[in-house]
Amino acid sequence: ERRVIDSLMTASQECIDKKWYISAATNYLKVLHLDPDHPKAAAALASISPYVTEHTDKWYELGQQYYDKGELEMAKDVIENILRVRPDHEGARQYLDKIGEALTSKAQEYYFAGLGYYQQKKYEEAEAQFTQALILQPDLTDASHYMNLISSERIRTMQTIDRLLIEAKRLDNAREWQSAIQRYQQVLSLAPDHQVARSKIAEVQERMNTYLGHQFSRAE
Repeated sequence: ERRVIDSLMTASQECIDKKWYISAATNYLKVLHLDPDHPKAAAALASISPYVTEHTDKWYELGQQYYDKGELEMAKDVIENILRVRPDHEGARQYLDKIGEALTSKAQEYYFAGLGYYQQKKYEEAEAQFTQALILQPDLTDASHYMNLISSERIRTMQTIDRLLIEAKRLDNAREWQSAIQRYQQVLSLAPDHQVARSKIAEVQERMNTYLGHQFSRAE
C-alpha cells in the first residue's frame, strides 16, 4: 500500500508539471482513499482546487467531443474523472447517464451479432462479439451465459477430436485406410485448421495408393 501511495504521489506531481490538474486530483483522491490522513495529498489537493475547477469545463467539452465521435469508452473515462473531483457537476452526471445508455445499446448490438454467429456455430466469431458486449456492459448476463456455452462446446469438441484421432490411428494400423481418412476428415469438419489431421490424410492416402498400386501389379 505504501508503494502504491508513493507511486500515486509521484504521478500526481508529474501531472501537475504537465498542467493535467484533473488527473492529479484523481490520483490525490486515490491516495486519500487509501490513507485518509495523508497530509501532503490533502494539502496538494487543496492547492490545485482552483485549477481543477478551471479545467473541469475543458474536460467536460472533451468528454462531449468523444461522445459525439462515438468513442464512448473514452467519453465515459473523462466524465467519470470529472465526477471524481467534482461530484456535484450536474452536466457531467447527465452526460454519464447518456453515455451509459449508448454503451448499453452498443453492447446489445454486439450481443445480437454474437447470437447470430452462435446459431451458425461460428463460435470464434461469436466469442469475439460477446467479449466486446461484456467490455461495454460487464453485467450482461446473457452474453456471459453464451460465453460459458462456447467454452463447454470447445471442451466437447476437443474431446471428440481426441477420440477421432485415436480411432483414425487404430484404423490406419489395421490398414483400414479409407475409414481412417474418414475419421481425419471428421476432425477437419470440427477444426478446419487442424494441421495434424490434414497431414495424416495425405500420409494415409499415400500409403493406400502405394498398397493399391502394389496389389494391382500383383494382379496383373
